[in-house]
Amino acid sequence: MSQETVLVLPEGMDQSLQDTALEACRQAQVRSRLLGSDDGDAQPPALLLAGLPRGERKIPAEVSTLMAHAYRGVPLLLLCDEPLVRPSITLQNGRVSLLGDPLSTDRISNRIRTALVSREPSGRSASGEEHTPSPLRVREYRGREWWAGAVGRQASEDETDAFPGICRPGRHGILGLVALDAKGVLTGSESGALAESISSLVPEQGQAVIEQRLGLGAAASWYVASVEGWSVYLPRDTHCWLFSRSRLPHQWRITAPAGGWRRLAAGAGDVLLLWHRTSGPDLLETDVADGTLFRVAADGGPALLDHFETRFSQAMSGAAFVVEVR
Repeated sequence: MSQETVLVLPEGMDQSLQDTALEACRQAQVRSRLLGSDDGDAQPPALLLAGLPRGERKIPAEVSTLMAHAYRGVPLLLLCDEPLVRPSITLQNGRVSLLGDPLSTDRISNRIRTALVSREPSGRSASGEEHTPSPLRVREYRGREWWAGAVGRQASEDETDAFPGICRPGRHGILGLVALDAKGVLTGSESGALAESISSLVPEQGQAVIEQRLGLGAAASWYVASVEGWSVYLPRDTHCWLFSRSRLPHQWRITAPAGGWRRLAAGAGDVLLLWHRTSGPDLLETDVADGTLFRVAADGGPALLDHFETRFSQAMSGAAFVVEVR
């Protein structure tokens, strides 16, 4: 369980929603406590969780007072008892997040995870214990405008490391590289060097550098925060999907022209998924065919990451990278 604490504020919540919020904290593997509870925990919270009653358009006075004085700088997740224009909305430069109906345990748990992941990557093994040896690695990352997750198998002596390469090119957001063959794999230092080389370039120049470095060996999914756009590099046939309840259709497979790049505008609530299977039965193709993947995606990026962790823990191997715009 994470050492981070979520402080649940009863303001704006009935008992049922309080119970759901506390269960969501447990599912997100974070510590939780109710405001005013005397549990001897003096640790400051990493997140405030409160309710916004139906019809209200202002943060409850008690909550705003706590944010302004006792917990300055601590982000707030508001659970709204009505549908929103988008499934989730962020305000005040990302400090306040609103989550609308349906307020299920899964959806609240996912929002907690996107709000709590620090700027340093957090990770766990397939067993759920961060220090337990496992061939499967899972990492989560967070910027002000985005959340991202990566999952893949760590190499054994006779295998290629399938974990995605992660690049964080400053103001240009986050870039994930999924190897399509052994030549496409980048080490951590190589990914860092690539991020540094494109951080000072405009996105179009950065794309040229990425394409020259990767060739046909890897695909790339890049959320370019500076221009609020997606740049996707698909030199070969690769699974890449975009999910959003603000778009019609809500999900569609991204393909790229002969040049390998596809550029799209990005918006809050977008979830972009890139994956490649290296061995084993294609369980994910079945998930696409029967709609399972789309139902999972409706709960957001963390739900997709968990689903891929489950699939890669079973008979198939591969790597996946998912980004959600907050």
